[in-house]
Amino acid sequence: PQPDISYPTCKLNKGYPIPGRNETHITDYNMLAALSYEITSVTDYVLDKWFQEKDFFVDETPLVAQWKKDSGNANTTISFKLFSVPSQPGFGVVAIRGTEITRDKLINVQLYASSVLMQAVNLFIPFGWIFGPIYPDLLSITSWIGSEQLRNSNYYSIVTDFVNDLVKNNYTFEGKTFDTLRVTGVSLGGGLAMIVGAQTGAYAVGFAGPNPTLARNTFTPAVSLQDINERVLNVVPDTDFVSRIGGEVRNAQHITCRDYSAPYVGCHSFWKQLCEFMYSCGSEGRPILCFCNQTYGFPEPIPKGNRNFADACSAEYNNFWQNVQQ
Repeated sequence: PQPDISYPTCKLNKGYPIPGRNETHITDYNMLAALSYEITSVTDYVLDKWFQEKDFFVDETPLVAQWKKDSGNANTTISFKLFSVPSQPGFGVVAIRGTEITRDKLINVQLYASSVLMQAVNLFIPFGWIFGPIYPDLLSITSWIGSEQLRNSNYYSIVTDFVNDLVKNNYTFEGKTFDTLRVTGVSLGGGLAMIVGAQTGAYAVGFAGPNPTLARNTFTPAVSLQDINERVLNVVPDTDFVSRIGGEVRNAQHITCRDYSAPYVGCHSFWKQLCEFMYSCGSEGRPILCFCNQTYGFPEPIPKGNRNFADACSAEYNNFWQNVQQ
């Protein structure tokens, strides 16, 4: 690790530990959130490498697909994964994909445009901060004025229903049931994870996600500030605009973006956030990611044997493509 003080969230406790592990690091949730974008063959390979144990986490894509079919959501465009821990029956992590298609961008606008407007009012109108306590109520009124279609065409309600069906309604697939879930995601997925966590009581970690604080009364069901304060953590990279939308949550972890010349999208990258955590917190037994050095310019790790980092990366690259079926 680099010589600066490490982040307080490097190791997670309270509601966030993953059972079956001696310690849970925020990079574990960062990796699970990143894998929400990947196909099953990739997640299977990477999870085994990351946790240094065969099938410690399992990608439950068939379960999610069956639930969507059973609940009438088979045609929804929202994408999320459930990762289970076979050695710890009943526990799982839901990872929600971030913005990728045009509809995702429209959902972003629908959920957070009014929050951005309120923040602009607070910023540019003299003494705008005086109205801060009533902003959530004003946003609730604008949501009520909106059409029923707009209020119902959201992503978070689908994932909330999924979590509630598994934890509270005992949804079962191939003998698997769940009583404890965590939720994570990046960008839009991180914002949705925080909403779902506040609504269901599942602990949530967002990575550069827009915040639910200002719009908390517009959600169905609405969430309280206490729900957000007790169940939600958001990672806020330097110069990132998205993670400052919506009124910062109480449990916000600010992190450095080491390439200050990069546009905000560079700091918004979940891979770059993962590299920053690994550099500041230490790898803690997790494999060092080659692109942290090759793409983002983080220093090479100190080798333990005779093989240099470039050779190790080349060998792993070849091994990856030999083992992952496209």
